[in-house]
Amino acid sequence: MALRDQIYPAHKAKDFDACHRIVDAASPRKDREERRSITYWRSAILEAEGRFTESMSVLEQGRADFCCSSSYANLKARLLVRLGRSPEAIAVLQSAPIVDEHETYPALALEAAYDLCALLIESGQPAPADLLALIPDDFITMNDQKRFVGKSDLLKPRADFALG
Repeated sequence: MALRDQIYPAHKAKDFDACHRIVDAASPRKDREERRSITYWRSAILEAEGRFTESMSVLEQGRADFCCSSSYANLKARLLVRLGRSPEAIAVLQSAPIVDEHETYPALALEAAYDLCALLIESGQPAPADLLALIPDDFITMNDQKRFVGKSDLLKPRADFALG
């Protein structure tokens, strides 16, 4: 059974003790994907507990197991936003190869592109045209307020699409 299938019900129920036990019992072996999954879930649990700095530390320790740099950068940027460090989050996402990874990892690159555009607009800067062009007009994601948002929100004046 995949780690996600084991942990998701406990995570959704906010049974973080059970989540930690499941992740602690997971065996990463030599499989990069399994290691990435353990890193992702351990970080997600800590984030859900409000332990953002620890969550970021776990991500950084497992960085090499992420095959999509944009995904790693986006996870880190979201934690930085939660820590009140939006300028650093922007810098992290701006250094990610979002456009280059779009063909290989379209969903992950689109999430990163959207979040970078949202952060830039939120900070009063323009969204890069190349990133906006990557995002399909019908793109939809969920923000931290559990509200569905999409490209149209990026194009509205003073749109409510904040990450944090």
